[in-house]
Amino acid sequence: MDYYSLLKKLLPAGAYSDDDASLVLKDVQVSALALTMTQENAEALLGEMHPETTQYAIADWERICGLTPGPDDPVQTRQQRVIQQLNMRGGLSRQYFINLAAVLCYTVTIDEYEPFMADIGCAGDAVSGEDIFFVWLVTVVNSSATQVEFCSDGGSAAGDNLLWWPTNDYLEGVFNRLKRASTFVIFAYQ
Repeated sequence: MDYYSLLKKLLPAGAYSDDDASLVLKDVQVSALALTMTQENAEALLGEMHPETTQYAIADWERICGLTPGPDDPVQTRQQRVIQQLNMRGGLSRQYFINLAAVLCYTVTIDEYEPFMADIGCAGDAVSGEDIFFVWLVTVVNSSATQVEFCSDGGSAAGDNLLWWPTNDYLEGVFNRLKRASTFVIFAYQ
């Protein structure tokens, strides 16, 4: 929008000189520039309202979702993690965590332990106490997490790596954040 022409029309006729060097028109130019910048910032703010288009407010989205990004995580990956966090439904079953890992591009198996019990346990079984009920083992069979490439079309930001792979810290962080507080997760990688 041409704010300069619009503001010029609002001035009373004959109250100023039409010469672009006049102080009144210079003041109008400054006001028009401020209005143009305000309009551009307002339009940019619309993009910050949604996690898939945010650039500057990504840290706020992560704070709201309880996410902690890695120091080298590109904006694309951070946006995807926020969206995943917002779309998560929740659950405590073994299958829920297996499905969650699959969404994050990991293949896992989960083993839950039982204490040694008379008439059930056999020779050679591990002897452990009742606290073992609260421990589970997540074995990451493979990481099919894909690499993230820098996008020059606005999907990436200044400072992002040209090529990046996610770390296992993210998977462990998600599991530890969503598990029951009374449990302990052990991670093993194959």
